[in-house]
Amino acid sequence: MLNKPCGIFIGSTMYTNRASRNNPGEDYCAELLKWEMCKVQRNKNLGPFYSGTIEYVQMKDLVFKHGFPYLFIHQGNCEHRIVIEKIR
Repeated sequence: MLNKPCGIFIGSTMYTNRASRNNPGEDYCAELLKWEMCKVQRNKNLGPFYSGTIEYVQMKDLVFKHGFPYLFIHQGNCEHRIVIEKIR
């Protein structure tokens, strides 16, 4: 289990861990949903966005697009782009 707040944004879902949800200052999903509400008010054609739990999702349950960038966030502001190039 991850004991530091982190999140991974895949498709339209932000998966966060328990540490993130227990630390309101680093709840990445809450920030994403606030951003979505602002976007809806400006009539942007994005979303909808969903939330999920890292501890309960398995790789087999995720849908990836080949060559599409995904986002992994940890330690408050450290962001990494993840690109899936090979899937077996």
